[in-house]
Amino acid sequence: MMHPDFAGQVDPYLDDELAVSEARALEAHLTECAECSRIRDERVALREAIRAGLPALRAPDAVRRRVQEALRATSPVAAPRRSASRSSARPRSETNQQW
Repeated sequence: MMHPDFAGQVDPYLDDELAVSEARALEAHLTECAECSRIRDERVALREAIRAGLPALRAPDAVRRRVQEALRATSPVAAPRRSASRSSARPRSETNQQW
């Protein structure tokens, strides 16, 4: 029997988009539900197949420089950080860039 509430959380779970409590509830459910676990395994396999089939692309250096210059030109001057703990926190989009 499929559980739509949990099955609908599989993709956000794999993308680390669930709150900790939701992720733990889904993980507990997956240990008990073969159908939802199968859905997760299929999604993981699909993601791996897509990644394996995609070529590694890198923007030309000139494009990368122009983008970086444009970002610097539009970014406000960085204010001093208030605490050391906040300085290490970075949005996921910044930590996964492959420029």
